[in-house]
Amino acid sequence: MIDKKILREYEQACAIIHEAESGKKVMKWQLARALTIREAVEEKLKDAPLRIQRMIRFKYVQGMTWEEVAKSIGGRATEDSARKEIERFLKK
Repeated sequence: MIDKKILREYEQACAIIHEAESGKKVMKWQLARALTIREAVEEKLKDAPLRIQRMIRFKYVQGMTWEEVAKSIGGRATEDSARKEIERFLKK
């Protein structure tokens, strides 16, 4: 199960990995932990609907605002509807 705490850890892990990939110095243990967290969350995301996967990646990997997420997924999505859709998914 994925919850908000795990998503926050996922967001932080992705930031650490991005820093390492861009050449910034990162402690080896931090990078190893970040890679483990990212792998675990992405494994859990495989069972989620594609729309949810995209929204989570937009928000927590790419760091988009909810408004940007809504625009990226298109349709009639608003920032509130995108946020609530993720919240409903997390409650399952």
